[in-house]
Amino acid sequence: MKKWLTVVVPSYNAEKYLKHNLDSLCLEEVLEDLEIIAVDDGSTDTTGKIIDEYAEKYPDTVVPVHKENGGHGSGINAGIKNATGKYFRVMDADDWADGEDLKELIKYIKNQETEERYNGRTQGIDECSCVRGSLRSDEEPESLGYDEKSCKADTSLENTEADIIAGGFYWVYGHDDTAPKKTEFDKPFEGVQYGHVYRFDDIADKAYIKMHSMTIRTEILKEQDIKIDEHCYYVDTEYILYPIPYVETVVFLDDHLYRYSISREGQSMNPQQMMKNRAQYDKVLQSLYVFYSKVLEMEDISDGKRIYIEHLISRVYASRIKILLWDKICPETRKELIKMEEQLKRNFPGIFNSNLNKAVKLLRASGYLLYYPAALIRRL
Repeated sequence: MKKWLTVVVPSYNAEKYLKHNLDSLCLEEVLEDLEIIAVDDGSTDTTGKIIDEYAEKYPDTVVPVHKENGGHGSGINAGIKNATGKYFRVMDADDWADGEDLKELIKYIKNQETEERYNGRTQGIDECSCVRGSLRSDEEPESLGYDEKSCKADTSLENTEADIIAGGFYWVYGHDDTAPKKTEFDKPFEGVQYGHVYRFDDIADKAYIKMHSMTIRTEILKEQDIKIDEHCYYVDTEYILYPIPYVETVVFLDDHLYRYSISREGQSMNPQQMMKNRAQYDKVLQSLYVFYSKVLEMEDISDGKRIYIEHLISRVYASRIKILLWDKICPETRKELIKMEEQLKRNFPGIFNSNLNKAVKLLRASGYLLYYPAALIRRL
């Protein structure tokens, strides 16, 4: 039975949330097309038992993986290793999917092979009317790849299967769809044509594709032997960046499939947790620097991809500065900040100069004299 989409669910002590997650994926309409790799990452609660129950109930859809604890990246690595679906995405155990958008994503993936597009209909992308939320014929497109005079899209990729399918997602302030939620962004960039396959280089300076947004061709992950750091938090950026040198095309869909719950206590992006886990954050940052060094040595890497990678690593680096601002307010911490900045500027000027964070810009412009008020403000 051919699987069109693999979803890996890395799970550690997730008994409170996992059933809701799996129920949102195990929809009757998509069971034949979907592969769910549910990874029990050495849990000490009933997570493993829950996974086995769903594997027994949905034997052709849910693939149970039981392993020693290795962290979130280890769960992703297990998913890549075992995936058989044409496309691949990650969904954390305490998050869940919107059922209708999941159905539409799988429909889109299947329709790529029949030269159809979103919602199961053939779309005339050369008429600037792709799918819901797309440009009207009287709107001016801004992205590269258009003939601006005729408002017609570049059709050379019209029947190309995209390497990345990118969608939207909601931040949810609770753990079900009755809770308040907000969208990450209204649209990925101005002038986007949903359903139109872009060359990645043409949108590299316009869009930021997060883990919660990204569905990627499994073949890329397997052929390039993509592996994520294990025993470590904060590996999302590794997962979304390591395949980029090998990505040529991307399509954006007007959906919000992913529901990202931010209500759970002790989440890794909580400031106190980031302070506690700063060594792991530094480990990921160093891995990203090694990756970037290899990218610079690639003869065929495009400027668009290089700049995209620099921008995303600079975002991770900016968060490392925020961790310092949460540290003890003292001259020693300021010296550590300045030393970190000097090292980045000397070793990786491309990343240093790619910073878009306003707080980091102000710190640099002030000669880091704003360190003290900035650190105080972080605590308010």
